[in-house]
Amino acid sequence: MALGAVAVLVLLVWDLWRGRGGFAGMWLIYFAGLWIYAQRSPTVVDAAGIRRPWRLRRSVTWAEVDAVAAPQLGVEQVRLVLTTGRTLTLDDIPAEHAAEVAALGGKELRRPVPLSLPRPAPREPTDAQRAADLDRRARALADQRAELDAQAQLRPRGIPRRPPPS
Repeated sequence: MALGAVAVLVLLVWDLWRGRGGFAGMWLIYFAGLWIYAQRSPTVVDAAGIRRPWRLRRSVTWAEVDAVAAPQLGVEQVRLVLTTGRTLTLDDIPAEHAAEVAALGGKELRRPVPLSLPRPAPREPTDAQRAADLDRRARALADQRAELDAQAQLRPRGIPRRPPPS
């Protein structure tokens, strides 16, 4: 880890010395973001509620929580089931502490909410379906063409002539 940090620091100094600064600027912004992310306060769970600084939902009261999801395979954090039906993941708290979180809030430890899987990809049409679609489009185009021809037959042809001036 330290060797990698020294290597990045050497590259930053070399890039700035050459006068370009693009590489250095990118890495400086990246490391500043990592440092800010590391400095954030951890999630606090107590009898008053849950406080999560630097998160989208900063505080959640126990009145908003319906239950705490029990640990399940593949989920490494505690998940709260809100009264709205949505789930909220507590990133800083491991799933093994779900029972303790439920006890702090006086909530039940409920069977885990199943993870939602993405929708299956649409199936490719078969050759027969493609041929039927092509025939349907050809018939529709032929019908449209016949309708336009019928409308054209009803229109008068030529330039209308003005009556001679009197």
